[in-house]
Amino acid sequence: MAYNRENLLRRVIDVQTTFKEHNKQGMVQEWIYTNIIHPKYKIGRTTFYNWLSIPAQRELEKIKNETENKARFKQIAMEFSSK
Repeated sequence: MAYNRENLLRRVIDVQTTFKEHNKQGMVQEWIYTNIIHPKYKIGRTTFYNWLSIPAQRELEKIKNETENKARFKQIAMEFSSK
């Protein structure tokens, strides 16, 4: 599978959701990273902290909207070219 920004954002959202669930329970960020995130996702500490700061949900919505717009444009272009 080729690199895909959408797949990365889905993974970031998964890490952020896992972090939020455990953070609500009062666990420290370092403990969450060491015991939950690193064994499951195999990412470094710096990557983990960078991923927490990404507005992944907003970016994923933007990608979906762009994809839908491209599909609509293609459809309209095909309708005009067939006439």
